[in-house]
Amino acid sequence: MQHNLLPHQLIQATVVESADRQVLLDMGKQQLRAQTDVEMRSGQKLNLQVVATHPRLTFQVVSPSANNQLLHLLHMYDHHSEIGSALSTLLGQRATASSMPTQTALPGGAGAATATVNAPPADGSSAEGAAPPLTSPAAGPVAPAAAPPSLASTVQYKGLPLTTAAGLLPLTAEQRQLVEAALSPQQWSQLEQLSSKLLSNFQDSGARLLFDLARNLGLDFESLLAQDQAQQASQSLKGALLALNSQADLPEVVRESSQQLVQQLELLQLTRVRLAQEGILFLPLPFEFMEQGYVLVEQGGSGTEADAQCHLVTLNMSLQELGPLQVNLLFEQQSLFVRILCDGESCQAVLEQSREELQQVLSPFSVRSIQITQGAEDPAVALLNRLKPEQDSVLDERV
Repeated sequence: MQHNLLPHQLIQATVVESADRQVLLDMGKQQLRAQTDVEMRSGQKLNLQVVATHPRLTFQVVSPSANNQLLHLLHMYDHHSEIGSALSTLLGQRATASSMPTQTALPGGAGAATATVNAPPADGSSAEGAAPPLTSPAAGPVAPAAAPPSLASTVQYKGLPLTTAAGLLPLTAEQRQLVEAALSPQQWSQLEQLSSKLLSNFQDSGARLLFDLARNLGLDFESLLAQDQAQQASQSLKGALLALNSQADLPEVVRESSQQLVQQLELLQLTRVRLAQEGILFLPLPFEFMEQGYVLVEQGGSGTEADAQCHLVTLNMSLQELGPLQVNLLFEQQSLFVRILCDGESCQAVLEQSREELQQVLSPFSVRSIQITQGAEDPAVALLNRLKPEQDSVLDERV
C-alpha cells in the first residue's frame, strides 16, 4: 500500500464492516483491511494515530488526553531553551568532573490493504510509543565560550534560579560520587556527546544531526520501550534524567532540576505528536547559539504526483545578534525557492550583504529565487499559534 503517513499522524477512519476480529476501514482516499481485538461496529468513527510505518503499518486508537497535557505545558515556550545549559551543569556535578569548577558557568478508493487495531491505553492517554495496536503487513517506505547565564527563566530550586541555588548549595565530594554512580559510564558518555553537539555551531554537521538529536534527547523514549529496546532508550537524555530523578539518595537539587528538564523534553514530545497529527515533522533546535529554534517539515497534501514532490521546510529561530528569523525553503519540481523573513531593517540589511554567500551555500540546489523581507514572528509565538486547539479538533472523541 502506498502512503505518506508519518509516525504520530492522526487519521480519521470509519468502520465499513466488522466481523471475526477483522474490520474494513474507510480512510477517505483508501480503505484498509485490519485485524483487531477491539469490538467495533459498522459506521463507528475512529481517531487513529500512526504508531509505526514499517515493517507494518501500525495504528493506535487515541483519545484527546495528549492535547490536554500539552496545554498544561505550553507556558514553558515563554522561556528560552536551556537544555544544553542544564546538561552542562549536570555533567559538572560528577565526581570525575572535579577538575572543573564546582559551580559551572551556565551558557546562555484504492485497493484495500491489511492491518491490525488495538484499544487506547487504559488510562486514556495517547503517549508516544504506546503498545503497538494496529498493524499492516503492507508497509510504506570543545565547548565554546559560555554565554551569560539565563537558566533562571526555566529551572528553579525551592523558588531560586538554579544558578543561584547551585551557588548556595555546592555538592560535597560524597554527593558528587553519588551523582557519578547514578548512571552507567555509557550513559555519561552519551550525555557528553550530546552536550558537545548542543554547544556546536551546527555548520559542519548537516541535516542528519537534527534527526540524531531527536533520538539523543529521548523524544522517542516511550516508543523504544514499547519495542523492547529499553537499553537504547536509557542512553538518551530523557532516560538518564528519569534515572536520576528516581534515586532518592541523590541531592534534591539534582533530582528536581532533572525533573524540570524532563518536563521540557515532554513538551517537545507532545509538540512533536500534536504537529504530526497534521502531517508535520517537528525537529527542535536546542543549540546554545540559538535563543529559540525548531524546524517544521511539510509535504504537499492533495495527493497528486506534483504534490508528492513538493516539500516545505520552515526554520524558525531567534539569534542574539539578529533576533527572530523565519526561513522558508520550498522544494518544488526539483527547484528551490527561498524566502527569509527578518525582524526589522537592520537584520534585513545584514542578510542582504550576505546574499552572495547564501547563494554559494545553496549552490548544490537548483535555486530559483531568494527573497529577503521583513515580518518574522518570535519562534515561540509562531509555534503557539500553530498549537492552539481548534473547536473542531480532530482529537475530539467521536466514537
